[in-house]
Amino acid sequence: MKKLPLPESGEILVGVDGSAVSGAALRWAVDEGARSGRDVRALHAWTHDPLHGPQTSPPVSVHDARVAQRQGLEKLVHALVGSDLAATIRFEVARDTPANALVRASHSAAMLVLGSHGYGKLLQLMLGSVSSQCVREAACPVVIIPARTVPEDDGDHTEALAGTYLPGPLL
Repeated sequence: MKKLPLPESGEILVGVDGSAVSGAALRWAVDEGARSGRDVRALHAWTHDPLHGPQTSPPVSVHDARVAQRQGLEKLVHALVGSDLAATIRFEVARDTPANALVRASHSAAMLVLGSHGYGKLLQLMLGSVSSQCVREAACPVVIIPARTVPEDDGDHTEALAGTYLPGPLL
């Protein structure tokens, strides 16, 4: 089978949602970035869910919510891969659905790396829906890390990002 060349430029884009399989995708992307000399862009997409969390909290600005999401992403990435890296990691948060944010970001990436599924409200009904949409619509090659390859004791870190969600309404 002929190996398809990657674009000359572009970074490795990886979707991070805190699940064990997205942690495995992040580590794979960082290893590939170190091997190939490419930068890695860790992207976490978030939406405000007014049905989740206490409703008595004061309103939060979109800017403050975005800052909290970015801080949570940086903390999670450093917890998963450490701080002494051979690859440069950039952090990005997007207030959008994960699939839309990743497909849009894929236009400037050399490759997109995802876990086969993460966590969402409708996990049982939409298992793998983000990776499926990205495979169909991404503008670059997509690498999928299968959940079955991730050891059970690898840990779920969704709480690390969930703790950054601000429960109040957005202004």
